[in-house]
Amino acid sequence: MEALLIIDPQNDFCDPAGSLFVPGAQEDMNRLAAWARAKGAALQRLVLTLDSHRAWDISHPLFWRDRQGALPAPFSQIVRDDVLTGRVRPVHKHLMEPVLTYLAQLEEGGRYQHTVWPEHCLIGSWGHNVAAPIFELCRDFEERRLKPVQYHLKGLNPLTEHYSAVRAEVPQRGDDHTSVNQSLLDSLLDPAFETVYVAGEALSHCVAATVEDCLAHAPGLAKKMVLIRNASSAVPGFEALAENHCRSFAEKGIRFLEI
Repeated sequence: MEALLIIDPQNDFCDPAGSLFVPGAQEDMNRLAAWARAKGAALQRLVLTLDSHRAWDISHPLFWRDRQGALPAPFSQIVRDDVLTGRVRPVHKHLMEPVLTYLAQLEEGGRYQHTVWPEHCLIGSWGHNVAAPIFELCRDFEERRLKPVQYHLKGLNPLTEHYSAVRAEVPQRGDDHTSVNQSLLDSLLDPAFETVYVAGEALSHCVAATVEDCLAHAPGLAKKMVLIRNASSAVPGFEALAENHCRSFAEKGIRFLEI
């Protein structure tokens, strides 16, 4: 049997009207939905992750102010020294120390520099919804299999970025939602499933971070995972980062598929 893990197939990433549209994502999801339907009875587990934010979030402009009191522009990048020198600061003074700690740990991790994104995947909004071709796939899957699609929300804690579906970039003390999602890992490690296909958006960030953390916390997944290369696209400007991740995954035994 086979499983399919779809990372963040949401309107804000996959629809041209989305606030953080990833070029190519619309075609990715149409292609993926058609392929998954053609798999028929072989596909017995469908797992989706959903990026889930509030407007006031460390990854959104509303959280920050510059020296003039203005919100930073989307796609601005922030390092710890920017806060120490006053170039930018959290809007609430009492969060200065937690933010400095967060940025220090993020930079120490070395995976991503903190980016202020356009507001995206706001809980309850159209942008948070699953893109139409994947929603229809999920509805058909439940009707045909009489079993539920598995959903995993990430990004609910506003004080840490949460690219990976496995863990937040900087887990927050007292919030289990930001620590390792063992439920997700156990679902993918289920010995009943010989192959776990992975696709979604965006390859440069949430897909790459999820695969990387799967390998770190469940090394046994390396022999099961197949990344569907043409059902996942990179955020513009981060194409080289996506390719670097793919080379690293290939070295660790991840297989690739074009559909």
